[in-house]
Amino acid sequence: MLWVMRRPGVRKLRHAEFSWISDEARVKFRTRVAKQDGFARRYGLRVLQIALTLMFLSMMFTVTYFTVLAMIESGLLSSPEK
Repeated sequence: MLWVMRRPGVRKLRHAEFSWISDEARVKFRTRVAKQDGFARRYGLRVLQIALTLMFLSMMFTVTYFTVLAMIESGLLSSPEK
C-alpha cells in the first residue's frame, strides 16, 4: 500500500483532487489533507508493523493449536500411563 501511494499516477490524482473543489473550500481541504498526511507519515508505518505482527502471531498460534490437536487425536501426544 505504501508503495502504491508513492507511484506517479496516484500523486497526480492526489494533486488533481484539489481542482475538483471550489476555491473557498480549497484552503480548508488542503489543511485537512496535510494534517491527515502528517499523521499517516508519523504513525502509519508503526501501525502497519504492529497490525501485521499481531496477524502473524495469531496465525502461528492457530496453526500450533490445530497441530497439537491433530497430534492428540492421532495418538502421537498422549499422557503417560501410570
